[in-house]
Amino acid sequence: MAAFAEERIRKLPIDGAYLVDLEIHVDSRGLVYEIIHESDAFVDRIRQVYQIHDPRADTIRAFHAHRVLHDWFHIARGSAIFCLVDSRLDGAT
Repeated sequence: MAAFAEERIRKLPIDGAYLVDLEIHVDSRGLVYEIIHESDAFVDRIRQVYQIHDPRADTIRAFHAHRVLHDWFHIARGSAIFCLVDSRLDGAT
């Protein structure tokens, strides 16, 4: 994937993984921010959008793998911990 000029996009140690800081616009009406847009340099296609909600602390949703994965995560409230493993035999990382 090409290098990104935008300062809000940070490359992670795993090849092909990035962290994107969202630009939040606040005024007297509240706030608005765009999570993802087709014109973003890192977006090649969007096939699925979903929201996960569970008010309980310490909820675990994981422990599976994908051969190829193109996912974008947005944490609206609280926090999340992600473990990324590059298991590609020909991967640079």
